[in-house]
Amino acid sequence: MLRRFSVNFALFSIVLDAALVAGCLRLAEILRPRLSTLSFAQPLAAGEVEVPQSLYLVFPVTWIAVLLLFNLYDGRRNLRVVNELSSLTLGGLLAAIACAGLLYLSFRDVSRLLFAAFVLLTFTSLVAWRIGWRAVQRWRGWRGGPSPRSSRWSRRRAPRLLSTPTKPATGSGAGMRGPGRS
Repeated sequence: MLRRFSVNFALFSIVLDAALVAGCLRLAEILRPRLSTLSFAQPLAAGEVEVPQSLYLVFPVTWIAVLLLFNLYDGRRNLRVVNELSSLTLGGLLAAIACAGLLYLSFRDVSRLLFAAFVLLTFTSLVAWRIGWRAVQRWRGWRGGPSPRSSRWSRRRAPRLLSTPTKPATGSGAGMRGPGRS
C-alpha cells in the first residue's frame, strides 16, 4: 500500500505526473484538428498537426522540475487538499510559462491552441488524479495523516499523561500579576 508520507508514494506521484503530462500532450495533438471549428482557430487537417518528439521528454521534465520546486511531492507539507491544490496551481502556472518560453525559443510552428489545450488538459488531469486519490483514501478510512491514537508513542504515554494529577499554579513566578504587583 502506498502511504501518503512514503518515498514510494512520492516516486509514484512523480512518474504518474510525468506520464500524464506526456499523455496530455499527445491528446492535445490528436484534439487540435477538431478544435479547428472554433471561430478564432486556424483550420488544420489531421495530418498537419505535428508535435516534435523531443517535446514528449522536455515537457514532462519541465513540469516535474517546477512542481518539485513548489514542494508538491512533500506529503507532510501538503496534508490538506487546499495546500496541495494551491501548490499545484502555482506550480502548473509557472510550468506552463516555462514550456511556452521553450516553445517560443525553439519550436515556433507548434499551434498556440494546441498548447492551450495541452495546459488545460494537463492541469485538469493532475488535479483529477489527486482528488480521486484522496477520495479513495477517505473512502478506505484514511484521514490524511498518522493517527495519534495508533502511534506507539501515544499508546505508551497517553495513560500516564491522563493519570497524572495536575497541580494549580502557585507562587510568584514570572508572568504572575496580582493586586499591587506591577
